[in-house]
Amino acid sequence: MKTTTTTRDRVLGTLWGISLGDAFGMPMEMWPRDRRERQLGYVTTLLPGQPDNDISKGRAAGETTDDSAFSRLICELLIEYGAVEPLALAQRIIAWRSRGGEKCELVLGPSTKQAIESIAAGGSVEEAGRGGRTNGAAMRIAPVGWLFDDYHEVLQQAQQCTICSHMHKEAIRGAQCVAAVIYWLRTGRVTKEGLETAVERSFGYEIPPLRDIYKIGMQGHFDSSCQETVPWALRCFLESSSFEDAIRKAVMARGDTDTKACICGAIAEAYYDVPDHLYNKACSYLEKDMLDVIVQYCNHMQNEIDS
Repeated sequence: MKTTTTTRDRVLGTLWGISLGDAFGMPMEMWPRDRRERQLGYVTTLLPGQPDNDISKGRAAGETTDDSAFSRLICELLIEYGAVEPLALAQRIIAWRSRGGEKCELVLGPSTKQAIESIAAGGSVEEAGRGGRTNGAAMRIAPVGWLFDDYHEVLQQAQQCTICSHMHKEAIRGAQCVAAVIYWLRTGRVTKEGLETAVERSFGYEIPPLRDIYKIGMQGHFDSSCQETVPWALRCFLESSSFEDAIRKAVMARGDTDTKACICGAIAEAYYDVPDHLYNKACSYLEKDMLDVIVQYCNHMQNEIDS
């Protein structure tokens, strides 16, 4: 378990776990476990996107997807507003999509895509996000769990992050659960051993055994719902012995690998220290805009402390 929570730890925790999980899961997105093992073996390092994978092809080793990009956008909003403003988040997602071309189009989730197209056409933010029920809000929510110090504010800000694209009750529940778990673990309010009970009591999730998750994953199953992604990511963390082990377990679960590993990595980073070799590799691989946001937020938080 982590022994320090300095300003730097909190800022790095916001993005490292997300980015590393995302990058580890990206190359084999949607592949069943047997195909991943046949083509890639036991994954021990960050790999490039695979040419025969429709989603990851063309991506460099360590490159991240919308999971990390949208978490970065939330960090930017927290720097500027101190809270998540739904229309501003939607506008930044629209700009990200416009800049990114085909790579962004391939990874953009269905709920987010439908919502931002509605907003771009003049629809209201609240109406645009009303039907979104997938895991897109839960995957980007980690900054809220790290950067707010009151449990009720964590839940409120997590819901704010869902408004522009994921307003279905299941999407809200998933996002709030992930943010709360990160908050609980980093503050020590809930132990790892008590986490499963706390999640079931507060959010109603039953977390399946890891063997069942792997059995389903072996069948080529893909489900982007929060009802599956969030409990599966939590189980991978609960059964882990280290940050790296948590990420690997999430990747082995198959299906929506980048999002499961992204959520699992964000949770694991709130509990474990990130190994130096992964930290250094992330620094060398992460896009400049992601690193810039980390520096900006470090400065922002230090100014808040000094004032």
